[in-house]
Amino acid sequence: MDGVIINEVYHKDALIANRLKLKWNPLSLLEKKVVLHTLDIQDLNISALRQLLGEFKPNPNREKTPLQFDIVVKNGSVTVGKWLIGGVLIDSASLDVEKLVFNTKTRDFTNGTLNLEALSPLAKLNYQAQAKEKKIKGSGVLHATPYMWEKYRIPFETNTTVPIAVKEMTLSLFDIDITLE
Repeated sequence: MDGVIINEVYHKDALIANRLKLKWNPLSLLEKKVVLHTLDIQDLNISALRQLLGEFKPNPNREKTPLQFDIVVKNGSVTVGKWLIGGVLIDSASLDVEKLVFNTKTRDFTNGTLNLEALSPLAKLNYQAQAKEKKIKGSGVLHATPYMWEKYRIPFETNTTVPIAVKEMTLSLFDIDITLE
């Protein structure tokens, strides 16, 4: 097993992450897999990542044969600082994954466990999910903050914690969609 730790990952003077730690097994390539035993990204800057990803343009002259291998993250952790998503400011977030498998040919997650925690001025979100059968399904709880009660003048006592069950959630770099029960 081999690995690398990179502190302060930049792209065009924009800090993408404070720390990137990867440990992998190159022999897994013989099985058409990229197995990351450890993936740890600290203080990921979503805005800088969006900018970097936006610079990748499709090549119309390239043959469109998809790569056919799995990406396996045995243990992964990503922390994110402040960012704006779907019009909501997120103060911080963390995502932990175990045994997450992504198939590059079908572009589906086929296995794994995910645990997402996010904090905003309006609410705190805890969401646990399983990846299987090409879907990520889970459940979670959304705790509204006193600021949310005050901002939207909801007639509850501000010191009362009312957890709201999260039925379904879709998250991307650009938007978040939460369905409540």
